[in-house]
Amino acid sequence: MSEQLALVETQEVKPQLSGLELMNVALQQAIAQGNAVEVVRELVRARAEAQEYHDREMFNAALQRIQSKLKPIAKTGKNPETNSKFATAGAIDRAIESHLREERMTLSFEPEPHPQPDMVRIVGVLSLGAYGRRYPLDIPADGKGPKGGGVMSRTHATGSAITYGKRYLKNMIFNLSFEERDDDGNKAAGKGLPDAEYTQHEDNIKNAANDEELRRVYKLAQDAAWAANDKASADSFSTAKNARYRDLHRGAR
Repeated sequence: MSEQLALVETQEVKPQLSGLELMNVALQQAIAQGNAVEVVRELVRARAEAQEYHDREMFNAALQRIQSKLKPIAKTGKNPETNSKFATAGAIDRAIESHLREERMTLSFEPEPHPQPDMVRIVGVLSLGAYGRRYPLDIPADGKGPKGGGVMSRTHATGSAITYGKRYLKNMIFNLSFEERDDDGNKAAGKGLPDAEYTQHEDNIKNAANDEELRRVYKLAQDAAWAANDKASADSFSTAKNARYRDLHRGAR
């Protein structure tokens, strides 16, 4: 009697196999039994479909968990040309990075050729294990300002387009939401450069096409930092300038 009860309990707690696990068992049995090649080939195809479905489900669930945990991001950057506020790239990265690590997901970016000369195509690739999803975005890179005039070199315009494209893709992928935050009091008190101005100067330095442009944008950045009594930003601009100089002269003897 006790043996029968133990058998019943064992049967009750036996875990139920998932669809993918059942497919693996069927494939192993077909190979062991020497089934026809066509049968094995069909099982391999079905197993691949089951694996893809399983990976896609895991990916979607992880992405939904991240989106549900993200809180509205404060718009601390301000564009004086359009009189609008925006969330800085740094604030967006700080909001999503810990959630990506928690879900073991990775986000990378890769360029693709674009048929139009004044456009760049940036592709965000969000991955979980072997499964990844691509998010393409086309961005203008004509170097023109809000009024239509040329304000950047072609190389600088491309670098700026890539920077903005990456930020917009993060907004799209994670369905980010934003909130206004009035920081005029801090700026009036002379507590440093606004985030938007700092980010723009840093981008200009990092994307400088040659030594002459690097010297020009670096001087503009330093003048702005010292005018705002912002030594930390001035030091950061100096570090960025040295890094860009090394990049421009890498491989030169």
